[in-house]
Amino acid sequence: MRKLLLILTVVFFAAVSCTDKEYDLSNLEGDFAIGDAESEFLAPLAVMSFHAESFTHNSGSGTESIVDVYQEADIWLPTQLPNGVDYVEVERLMHDFAYLDAIVKALIAEMETSSAKADKVFELIATKHKAEYLNCVKGHISDAEYAALESASTEQAVSVIRSLFEADHSYAVEAVETICEGRLNDLSFDDVSYEIPAIDIADDIKNMIIGNIGYKSNPSATEQLFIAGHVDSGFPFDIKISPKVLNTSIEFKNIALAFGKEADIPEKRIYADDVEHLFNGSTAVIVFTIERYYPGKVEILKQEAHIELHLRKIGSLTL
Repeated sequence: MRKLLLILTVVFFAAVSCTDKEYDLSNLEGDFAIGDAESEFLAPLAVMSFHAESFTHNSGSGTESIVDVYQEADIWLPTQLPNGVDYVEVERLMHDFAYLDAIVKALIAEMETSSAKADKVFELIATKHKAEYLNCVKGHISDAEYAALESASTEQAVSVIRSLFEADHSYAVEAVETICEGRLNDLSFDDVSYEIPAIDIADDIKNMIIGNIGYKSNPSATEQLFIAGHVDSGFPFDIKISPKVLNTSIEFKNIALAFGKEADIPEKRIYADDVEHLFNGSTAVIVFTIERYYPGKVEILKQEAHIELHLRKIGSLTL
């Protein structure tokens, strides 16, 4: 039966902070080994934390914080979503016009019965999307009305937009629909880069970890090293994450992470050249694919996501 030995920083990373000569492994004479070919050693590697400000969305108008994007989305989304569900299928918004149209039509229906919802939309248009609105209604209102709306204060613009909508002018309703569609059809995240700092580890300790595991071009048949971990998130999304470490063979694809759950990062075998690159400092790139968004469940600004990575070695540790 394999022996499972939990190795924390005492062994794997002893040289990082240990300066007492009593624990200086370089003072040991001769070779010695911990464990045998069937032993297993575990060690923590890194914890990556992502706050709301870590995520951005690059649209035609520039880079925006996802906090701003989703706070605005909450205004565009109807309070009661189609089919009575409590989530929006973000990927479908981009590829299924009928689905997007159903959500927009539900918004318009709510605005016609809820002045509170309508006022939020009118204020949003007046403060952030007046130029788009003007472009939509141009040709439907007189030049004088256009000029007055263009120079109007936010409060005045809200009043005009409200009156045109409540007058049931088709062009005014279509203007709201057009802006809403433009804002909801892409709620994606940009890829996130995370700098993993170099580990100040002595060569003898590093050799204990990578000794005899071989390189990707010539792997060992016996001793092996694996990287794995888990990911958790407080963000109100069902997402898939695809992390990779640049210039290594470390890459994971489409790890499913449901809202309020944790997910395991499956083990992947790595090699001496991967570890050397990791210990010298590296860059992780994480692709986030948002599948569902749960509006109103939690405040995005206060949430975090974490990726924890650890190493598992099969074989002895030799000095």
